[in-house]
Amino acid sequence: EGGDDEDCFATFAYDHRQWWNRPELRTAVVAWKRCLVEALHAGCAARALNVARVELSGRPASTCERFLRSTMSGYASAMQWWVQLERFAVELSDESGSIAAAEGAVQEDSSGSARTSLSEFVARGMAAVPEEDLDWDFEWRALMWLPGFSSESEGPLLLAAVELGRACVSLASGATRSAADDAPWNHIVNTVVSL
Repeated sequence: EGGDDEDCFATFAYDHRQWWNRPELRTAVVAWKRCLVEALHAGCAARALNVARVELSGRPASTCERFLRSTMSGYASAMQWWVQLERFAVELSDESGSIAAAEGAVQEDSSGSARTSLSEFVARGMAAVPEEDLDWDFEWRALMWLPGFSSESEGPLLLAAVELGRACVSLASGATRSAADDAPWNHIVNTVVSL
């Protein structure tokens, strides 16, 4: 199980042509996604994140589990941002109440330029993950091409989580990828509209 094998598994996250036409693999991914959605609808975002990450307890992952972990990585990214949003909301309400949070929606950073709450949220989320552990371009690709995801047929909660993740990753990957300035905001609008 060398690096080439791991690279091959990583491409499954955004190149579905390699496996989507195999019914047994497609069924496994759709069923796993259903478990994630059920946890999300039960109000257990942290559990949905664990499902998306294919968290195992104390044993090495099988080939099938590694496949699921790779193909679900975009969903894991979306769930990570959704969990971060829950934490961020609690922090804002604990810090100074909703009036002060609304007044601080646009702040100035050290360079004197306006910094939005979304930028602050993304900065906090990025700081929570060690840089060497994450490739923001990979995260962006995995979130843009989710297996079994259709914005027309998904429930509003999963759609909101995915759009939030896409907004955050668009901003986070901007340093290494030429991202459209409006892309994160369009995703935020889609998040709000879906709810």
